[in-house]
Amino acid sequence: MPNIFWFYGLTIIGMGMIGFTIFNKKNTVMISLVFFLMVSFLTVSEFFVLTIFDGYAYRPEVFTDPFADDIIGYILGNVFLWAGTANLVVNFALGIRWIILIAGAFMLIETWCLHMGIYEHHWWRTYMTGITVIVGLSVIKIWISKLNPEKYQFLRYVTFYLLALQFIHVPSHLLLLAGKQHYSIGWDENFYRDSILFGLPYHAGMSFIFLFFCCVLQKRFWKLAPILIFGLSDFILVNMNILIFQDQWNYFYLSIFRATSLVIFVLYKQYVDTELLAKKWIQQEKGAS
Repeated sequence: MPNIFWFYGLTIIGMGMIGFTIFNKKNTVMISLVFFLMVSFLTVSEFFVLTIFDGYAYRPEVFTDPFADDIIGYILGNVFLWAGTANLVVNFALGIRWIILIAGAFMLIETWCLHMGIYEHHWWRTYMTGITVIVGLSVIKIWISKLNPEKYQFLRYVTFYLLALQFIHVPSHLLLLAGKQHYSIGWDENFYRDSILFGLPYHAGMSFIFLFFCCVLQKRFWKLAPILIFGLSDFILVNMNILIFQDQWNYFYLSIFRATSLVIFVLYKQYVDTELLAKKWIQQEKGAS
């Protein structure tokens, strides 16, 4: 059986957990927030452990390039499984005993993946996965519980910063895998790793701009500033031959992607603020008091 089917299986398990949570809790705001926040955590952690320090490797055998295989393996093998598990923990208020059991399950899955040859360790070890699961799920559970804007404004800003990073970085990730564009900076011999080593810090910087103009400043007209700044920055990178287009992709198409990311981010921020942070949690706290 091709390796990729096992990764599809992990994706289906994760999507099943998300579907189960939606069916039982019907709180799409909370579920989507946990999903995006967990994906943000994974994106940052994989940047260091996988991209920079080469801790392990995924082997879905979709691409001939090993690091491109790592990217698709991470997306299919981790994203939905982690996000689905996090939603179970947060939305069903699972305690530390459940989290420890889940960590054990993740370690068993990892051991099985190692045995099947669809995943391999370099310096990473299975017990590190168990510790990461316990810490990660505990953090996101506490994080979500503290997102009352009246008390934890800074945490709210950090949350929207991480969400902005996702809405900016994920489309570029997909465009890289699709062979439409990449960043060429010469920091690594591998085409894909070189692009991500520059791309994620670049997008992380732009996420601060999104946060400042869309969350800190309250005037509506300031919300246009990020796309203008992003457009100018991309234009400079194109002329410096750092941002490279391929397969009939061009600056105009990328600008549409950037604008779409900004619109999605602004609408989602308003959705979360209005439906969850500004109303439901405050009402729950008043009810509890």
